[in-house]
Amino acid sequence: MGLSKAHPSRTTVTNCRSTMSTSRKLPSTIARQEGVEYRHECKNRQECMKAIRQILDGEATFEQLTHFQANIDQCLPCIESHNLEITIRQLLCDKIERKAVPQDLVTSIRAQILNGAATK
Repeated sequence: MGLSKAHPSRTTVTNCRSTMSTSRKLPSTIARQEGVEYRHECKNRQECMKAIRQILDGEATFEQLTHFQANIDQCLPCIESHNLEITIRQLLCDKIERKAVPQDLVTSIRAQILNGAATK
């Protein structure tokens, strides 16, 4: 995930195969800590959800990462959304079976995409 701030109560999530056939470690879930006062409403719900997805996809900006790091430990809705996104992704990784695709099909699809992009 590329975050430098480590959360003390992270749990391990198993590896998932990305579409490029390289092994990718999914981020850890964030556990609630006793004695911590959490906000129960997020003032920037839509923006936070977008940032969480971009962080998990590895596409977040520096500003999104900084905001996430500064606020995740106090915002219960964001912690729950983060954990839900990771759980969904892990379930998909565990259930989706990857099969080899014939190279001629890949070439045909790629050509159609490139031809479609060229006509726009």
